[in-house]
Amino acid sequence: MVGEFVALEPNKQIVLNVRGRTHPESTQVQITLEPKNSGTQVTLTHAGIGADSVWAQLLPVIERHWENGLECLQAVLETGEDLRVSRRPMLGIAPGGALDAATIAQKQLAISQGVLLDGVLDGMGAQAAGLQKDDVIVSINGQAIIDFPTLATALDGCQAGDTVAVEFYRGSERRTAAMTLSARQMPVIPVQSQALAETLQQNYTRLLGELTQILVGVSEEDAMYRPGPEA
Repeated sequence: MVGEFVALEPNKQIVLNVRGRTHPESTQVQITLEPKNSGTQVTLTHAGIGADSVWAQLLPVIERHWENGLECLQAVLETGEDLRVSRRPMLGIAPGGALDAATIAQKQLAISQGVLLDGVLDGMGAQAAGLQKDDVIVSINGQAIIDFPTLATALDGCQAGDTVAVEFYRGSERRTAAMTLSARQMPVIPVQSQALAETLQQNYTRLLGELTQILVGVSEEDAMYRPGPEA
């Protein structure tokens, strides 16, 4: 969505002319802020939406986006949780390599497209649904999975807690499972700047130590090696 500010009264009102990517024409959004009890009442009015069939199809989408946005705003202000992140669904899988001829022959697979699993994460949806290493996911909710980008696309519109139908191959056998999508674990973020700085420093120190251990014994020549296109 793109547009321009028409009016701005700090702590009182914002008015914008906006147009979504698929919208037939521009519309106007007015947001007013008013003190209420110990908080703030936010009122949002989206005007100029037409009554034809195109707008009729867009209206539920527009309503859902505003509802989600306002709910996220409330969560961020009250608890610090960004629902756009915490509700982003996870399968709990570790993707494997490409489904090339050698891999298909070695693992005795019956298909040549999909997402090969190198494993599943403990306590997450894929493990609970019974998936395991060397399974190949080929469909989610009826949408064909060709590679990892199509898997991500199939999850558009889903959120943590939703249950999806997953089709996968285990060797030459095609199976179906209901999988409940997992939530992302949100870190506790200190409110005070000094505490936040100390937490970040601890994280950087720990990660740098892990990286240093990974590179023990790796020569400069090995570290600079650039694999070829097929490597």
